[in-house]
Amino acid sequence: MGHVLPRNSGPSNFSHGWTSVQVAMVVTFSITFTLSTASLVIRYVSSAVIVKKLEIDVILITIAWGAALGHFLGLLLVFPYGLGQHVWDTDPAELPEFKKRLLAALAPYVVCPAMTKLAILSVLYRISPGRWFRIFTYSLALIISVYTIVFIVILAGPCNPIEPNGSTCIGIGAKTHAALNITTDVIIIILPLPTLWKLQMPFRKKLVAGGILTLGSAVLLASIARAPYVAMLANNGDFYYTLAKSAVWSMLELNLGIVCSNLMRMKPFISRYFPRLAARLGLSLDDSAGYREGTTASHVRVAGLSHASQLHRIKGGEGDGMPEDSHSENPHAERYGISMDNRSLELDNRSTESILRQ
Repeated sequence: MGHVLPRNSGPSNFSHGWTSVQVAMVVTFSITFTLSTASLVIRYVSSAVIVKKLEIDVILITIAWGAALGHFLGLLLVFPYGLGQHVWDTDPAELPEFKKRLLAALAPYVVCPAMTKLAILSVLYRISPGRWFRIFTYSLALIISVYTIVFIVILAGPCNPIEPNGSTCIGIGAKTHAALNITTDVIIIILPLPTLWKLQMPFRKKLVAGGILTLGSAVLLASIARAPYVAMLANNGDFYYTLAKSAVWSMLELNLGIVCSNLMRMKPFISRYFPRLAARLGLSLDDSAGYREGTTASHVRVAGLSHASQLHRIKGGEGDGMPEDSHSENPHAERYGISMDNRSLELDNRSTESILRQ
């Protein structure tokens, strides 16, 4: 984080008047944090009043919300020491204090997206009972947790801004962290799509369900937009100003991630307080109707075959019309060759309907 000579021949500005990028940071955070707070309040209402159940995603997204606030407050405390100023407008004597305060702002940034992703995965985990789907979801959650812990440890050690090479290390670490965040965002977007594709439900409802379940990683665009600024941090002569530009996108990334995660679980709130909008979007909470739409074709065929078989047995004198083989573990599979894949699809339907209702 070396200093360079002033670009202009005029005197350096050590008064630390607010720059346009500092204003952009405050305005961006104020707007997006208001949205994230509103979405979190709605999530609390859904959890406490409508669903009446505290789930882990509520806890995780609350931690993410607190980390986003902590990140912004930490950056605000760095403003007087040069963050958002051009390097030629800063006082070299303030560099040690800049580094100390920067560390307090960076740790919450690492925590926030991790908590948001884990909150989303805790929801996606329940959309399918498939063994491999759940193993993959668990594995992805573990990977996110591990690299988050690693980055926090690195920040406290070799990438500590106070260390001699800390600034260069932060630049390299920031690029790695951004790449991991973008990669995991893409995976989380793709993760529920195969399950949704298999569901036996109207295409319009399938699109709505897919949109809801992939909302949580819509923040990917902000992460990608931030990436070029992160790439410039390593060995950048105007580190103070470039870091602030990156932070503007960080505000957008963190808070929109929280908003999108909460939107995934907003169906009960919309259905309760905006029923017309819910009906228009196909978000009705009519469980019986929803389940009928979600029932697999094979399940319908099984019901029809069972009824026809009983009539045939009565007419043929083979029985008295009582249900057949009630002791059998899976009479439909044994008598009509229904595969367990169809049963799995039916369970997927029920799981997805359950998630979208809550």
